[in-house]
Amino acid sequence: MDESFRNAPLLELIAELRWQPPYPTLPVAQPGVQIAVPVGLGTLQIDNFLHQFGGEVYKRGFQRMERVYPSGLPVVQGQTIARYRSDAPGSTTIIYQVGAGLFSANAVAPYRTWKHFRPAVESGVEVLLQTREQNERTIPFNPVSLRYIDSFKSDLSGGRDVAEFLSEVLKIELKLPEAISHHLASGKSAKPYMMLAVPTSTGMLRINVGEALVNGETTILLDITFSAEAPVNPEKTAIMDAFDLAHSIIHRTFMQLTAPIHDLMQLEQ
Repeated sequence: MDESFRNAPLLELIAELRWQPPYPTLPVAQPGVQIAVPVGLGTLQIDNFLHQFGGEVYKRGFQRMERVYPSGLPVVQGQTIARYRSDAPGSTTIIYQVGAGLFSANAVAPYRTWKHFRPAVESGVEVLLQTREQNERTIPFNPVSLRYIDSFKSDLSGGRDVAEFLSEVLKIELKLPEAISHHLASGKSAKPYMMLAVPTSTGMLRINVGEALVNGETTILLDITFSAEAPVNPEKTAIMDAFDLAHSIIHRTFMQLTAPIHDLMQLEQ
């Protein structure tokens, strides 16, 4: 079932594919590590890809392109280089992002359901499979991941702080040892930030919960990601099956975790 909420907490939904490009790129920078940077590394390949990808998504209504990484600089693997948006009704909350070894379809509020977002993901995947460089079209995707970022403001948290939200809503109990708790000031509570990795039979479920500032307002973020365990073949059906499985796992987890506040989120059947 793909339930939705009238007062949904979703900030962003990200369906992401990554792969190892067959041309030279810079690795993600490591603090304190300096490397020699060849001029123009990977720029020809990425410019060709952007030209092909941009032309195809333009035909599908995504006619606004924003280059977020300057042209001519050495390309960093997995970094977003360009974004594509649409002004068409029903598509203004969807963004495609691409880079060297990276594709994502992002949905921002107002988000309805996976059923409504899925066609945009599938369309973007079709374009990606058509426009990757010829020598990388057989390279599998690893990882294939789906990520939901939800923000619970005071109207949804019921005024609870993050520790109370964890224990009373999500039913995650944290007990501090005396070595830490005796430092707490009277009437105050600790502000935990939880990071949990749960291996499953088909992949990895990651759950992060903590306090954050969103648009200047204190909120509680619930960040849930599921990544497929094995590389996924570069075929549309296999990719969408992986996303559907990830959605099923995340949706079931979210519904069970947030059951105590479904009345505040105004569940719609």
